[in-house]
Amino acid sequence: MEENSPLIDRFETFAQMAQLEFVRCANNDHSHLDVCSTLLRDVSDDRLVNIRNLLTRDARPLENNAAEMGFFDEYTRGKYEQVSRELELFLAQHPGEITLYELAARSKAHAALQVQREEVDSRPIYELIIAQMRILFELQGDMIRARFELQRLAILCRSHGAARMIAAFLQPNRHAAVGLTNSEESLILALNSNLANPWSYEPVTQLSGGDWLASQSRIVFPASISLELHECLRLELIDASAKLAQLDIPDGRRQAYLGHCFFRANRVDSAILSYNLAIQLEPVFGVVACGLPLFSALFAKGDIAACLDLVVGQYLTNQNTQVIFPLKRLLEAASDATGGNQFHLDLALAAQIYADDHGATFNGLRSDAFENFLDSFGVGRPSELPLDSDGIATERLISFLYKVCTVETLEDSTIFATYEDVETERITILQRLIEYDSDNEELYSGEIRQLTEDAEVARLLQEFEGSRIYVNEQGVLRSLEGELRDAFSRYKQLLAEPSLEYQAGDIRRRIKELIDRSDPKVDMSNFHLPATEREGLFRRMYGGLVNSFVLDPHYGLKTYLSTNILHGALEGELRHSLGKRGLLLVGDNDTVEKCESAQGQAVAGIGSNVLKAINKRQSRWGHRRRRSGPHPNIDPLFATKNYRR
Repeated sequence: MEENSPLIDRFETFAQMAQLEFVRCANNDHSHLDVCSTLLRDVSDDRLVNIRNLLTRDARPLENNAAEMGFFDEYTRGKYEQVSRELELFLAQHPGEITLYELAARSKAHAALQVQREEVDSRPIYELIIAQMRILFELQGDMIRARFELQRLAILCRSHGAARMIAAFLQPNRHAAVGLTNSEESLILALNSNLANPWSYEPVTQLSGGDWLASQSRIVFPASISLELHECLRLELIDASAKLAQLDIPDGRRQAYLGHCFFRANRVDSAILSYNLAIQLEPVFGVVACGLPLFSALFAKGDIAACLDLVVGQYLTNQNTQVIFPLKRLLEAASDATGGNQFHLDLALAAQIYADDHGATFNGLRSDAFENFLDSFGVGRPSELPLDSDGIATERLISFLYKVCTVETLEDSTIFATYEDVETERITILQRLIEYDSDNEELYSGEIRQLTEDAEVARLLQEFEGSRIYVNEQGVLRSLEGELRDAFSRYKQLLAEPSLEYQAGDIRRRIKELIDRSDPKVDMSNFHLPATEREGLFRRMYGGLVNSFVLDPHYGLKTYLSTNILHGALEGELRHSLGKRGLLLVGDNDTVEKCESAQGQAVAGIGSNVLKAINKRQSRWGHRRRRSGPHPNIDPLFATKNYRR
């Protein structure tokens, strides 16, 4: 009987569904998977072998994985450069060992080895994966792009175990050393990985119960320092502390695992101290390894203010650290918390950090924290904040003024009445920042210039919109299209054949020579030939366009002026222009004096000929006014005042 799908496709589907079933039904009845595993016991697929080993709780033989365990041991001892170079050779021969990808990325980042300069397309896909993972470990470069690149690579090799490894790697709690629940991706990765991997012991324990894998590994590798380090998480706190003190490992790793042990023993305060010390010893990798555990310890303690301080402090040191912490969860908890001025400052900064990358969900919380922080200092505007306040780092105040006190936040507050007031306050803030943070003067000055230009453009645009004369350009073009189409086509044809212009010039020279011979006294400077065809076409098109633009009864300027005069709008526009320049009289002596001054300033830059015309018009108008009766305010201004240059 013909099948719709090949046998290998059905097998691949079964293997993936079996993994999902095993993960999602952990600690439940797996008898149906046991039956399937028994039927397929002769199939040497690693995924099914791992499921069978977990069902029987027997991963032997493990001796074939001595090389992999050796890499983990050297890494645990801190021999990063050696591990990195050995893994390069090993993975070149065994690129399918996905368990070692993360170890290679961590080793390269720790050893700070120079990044290879080869073209990306010429490198194997496992090297591309390791390179992007390294960026995330180093907290340098474009981390968002690195995450997207890893997702792209996962899709590219979606049928390979590397895709499951990448999916697990991108989870924030991929190593649940502090008792956090492993993600589903981490559990699936354990089923796709070599079980001789100390980083898989926690997921395996969660899947099958008990620490049997670590116990069997200890029998096969009794001298493994990686297994000894993992064993510390299972010992009592006193024994674990003593054992950690004896292990030959870097001090930063020692403090990190000591923090894990304290956290498991519910000694949260001691765990916090150990995690902070680990971060001090290894500023970058300490944050990667201990940032989330430290956050979890503070959060479990209910110290929201300390969580905010941790997140904001690490962000100001390295903005890429924001990917480590569950910022949304923190802000949701902080919305119900209270605190002093430091709390409101950190809350506003944390909400701004979230807004920069995730949207406006917490913008209302940011605005509340912004105003609460100002109230705690008793000031009405952020430009009045003291930048040398005791108890608050100047760096955080500068970040608050620059990142939080933006036009958007100021406009959302209840402090300012107009948008112009908001822009003025923002410029004042930037001017203060230039004084206190001269290293970034160019950054602040650039924004001041931008704000000033935007305000000027808005003002000019408002003036333009209020004084522009409207002509229906599309209507004018439609009315001219049929009339000028043929003339325009002929004009373009003549442009492509300039020989006629040369002939016209030659004729002009010949006529001039003939006239000079007959009467040398004739002035030829204003002599012109009749228009050529091209010039005549151009004048015809130009004249038709101008006439239609101005005089067209349906679309032209005449229609606009007639309509505005009919409705009295034109008078209002003229009065508005005069009023803006102080030239509009309302009938009192003070207004006359102001008008005299304004008019004097208005004509200050006008030429003498124009001034004569103005004075002439004023005299004629004043004469007419005197004939119809004197006006006490207008006559002295226009009938008697003459301007001279």
